[in-house]
Amino acid sequence: MRITEEKMDRSLLYQVCPYNPPSWIAANIPSSAIPLHYVTLGRFPTPIAKFALPLLETELGGGTSLWDNNNIYIKRDDLSSSDLSGNKVRKLEFLLPEALLNGHDSVITIGGIQSNHARATAIASRQLGLEPHLILRGRQNPEDILPDGNLLLDRLVDSHIHTVTPATYATIGSASLTSQLKTQLEMEGKKPYIIPVGGSNPLGSFGYMEMINELNQQAVALHSNGRLRTPYFDHIVFACGSGGTASGIVIATKLSGCKSKIHAVGVCDSPEYFYNHIEQNIKDLNISNMGDVREFCSIYNGQNLGYARASDDEIEYLIKVSSTTGIILDPIYSGKALYFFVKNVLKTINTTEESVVFIHTGGGYANFANEYSEKINNELKNNFKIKKLIVHNNK
Repeated sequence: MRITEEKMDRSLLYQVCPYNPPSWIAANIPSSAIPLHYVTLGRFPTPIAKFALPLLETELGGGTSLWDNNNIYIKRDDLSSSDLSGNKVRKLEFLLPEALLNGHDSVITIGGIQSNHARATAIASRQLGLEPHLILRGRQNPEDILPDGNLLLDRLVDSHIHTVTPATYATIGSASLTSQLKTQLEMEGKKPYIIPVGGSNPLGSFGYMEMINELNQQAVALHSNGRLRTPYFDHIVFACGSGGTASGIVIATKLSGCKSKIHAVGVCDSPEYFYNHIEQNIKDLNISNMGDVREFCSIYNGQNLGYARASDDEIEYLIKVSSTTGIILDPIYSGKALYFFVKNVLKTINTTEESVVFIHTGGGYANFANEYSEKINNELKNNFKIKKLIVHNNK
């Protein structure tokens, strides 16, 4: 793999380039822990837009909105690319150079049967000439699994798919499962590179450190033209699934001097699990001046019915957001997180004074998985705007 030494225009994809970190990364993280390269996969910077959040059904009839939509924004990380899409792209930009520059010919990762991370990893791997191997957790027998949603895209790029049951996943653990597959592939003469669940390790966290660097610059620009009261967003909100995005955002917010309050809505596991994951990444990166993460980062348990299980209320709000704003969320991450935040947290924020930005981390392909599309279609039947056009003979 040829390394491009000159500064690259990001419009040229699949180039391995030297990484020049922001000054606040270079000043606070030991150079030995900072990656040397990244590969251009995403379309950055992703845009920001005003976000006119609709009320929940339980809050209708009150006459006035419970928050000021003029101070609510959305950062469209779902537009990082049409095929990779979402937060995983930023992590993969730092993870995959390790595979490319060290002679690996294949990539192993692991996740749920509709994993956004697995799909993004599979597509990016193929784009870079690496063979993707996915360990996917599901309740069905392999022969009964429908090739829909993310899984259809996994198959389109000819991923090697290895299934495990939730019980096996829980008993053996993701690290052991990927290690076992690595051994099997090595016996076949391959040289696989392992990427952990969600790409969530210290190396992957640099992707979302870069996102905060990007967001800080956008906030300064909005402040300079009078759209933001402060040169930063007062509140940053996002879905938290494996902890890597949260780690990058927390570390970068502190080290960059940004004064934002962080709101991470967990869609699986417990808040304590995610705090521990973040703190372990901080330790692994040898960062000594983070202080107490809990002083500026609130992590909520937003699972509701559980991971990858969407309630009727969540589906209803997902549809309401898309039908009123044109922004498509997903039922596993962004939709679930936004529903929880609007229902439980947003009303406690004085949005006439304080700004909020929701990080849309992607995941829209899950809407096309049968499990979720059936629920969405059942809800849409109540207000399905389709009828036959009345056509007259006169032209």
